[in-house]
Amino acid sequence: MISHEYKCIFIHIPGTAGTYIEEQVCGKNWWKIEPKTKHLTASQAKEIYREYWDDYFKFSFIRHPLTRTFSLARFMNMYGVIIDKNKKVDITKYKKKYGYPLTVEHDWRFSKRKALDRHQEKCVYLNMLDEKLDFIGKYEYLEMDLGIVFRDLCIDKEVKVKPQKPYQHAFTEETKKEVYDLYEKDIKYFMYKF
Repeated sequence: MISHEYKCIFIHIPGTAGTYIEEQVCGKNWWKIEPKTKHLTASQAKEIYREYWDDYFKFSFIRHPLTRTFSLARFMNMYGVIIDKNKKVDITKYKKKYGYPLTVEHDWRFSKRKALDRHQEKCVYLNMLDEKLDFIGKYEYLEMDLGIVFRDLCIDKEVKVKPQKPYQHAFTEETKKEVYDLYEKDIKYFMYKF
């Protein structure tokens, strides 16, 4: 997403309150504005918005890998994270769709999976955020972190946070280990407790 009004570029990682952020910054879901650029990696955004990249504020949000994985299951057919008949998370289709152990999430409706030399195994976020950004906030601190972004961009809006749904019941120990393995470098880099 790009906003010329606020001179910013937002890298929307699915399952991290991105649509809410788009609505606050642009007034509507980016899907209704320019769907092909809703879920870009940072390198894709840098290419598409190259004439603005150096001058605009670039930001993104991440989320604890377990709560994000659970959130993606709301869109089972889209992301390949499913809730099985025992009401447990299964990421088998996700890993097949986006690659494993080198995972590069992409919006398969508009682009092909493209692993670059800089992409690494055992991380998801670092592969999507594959260019330097000005700010990376955490969903867990959405009110505070998005408040910082809004202050920097001179956006006078109050951030409202919905409570998270419980997710622990949906993971077996094996699936938790799979998610940890998928995001191992992200967990360490962004200092998430697992």
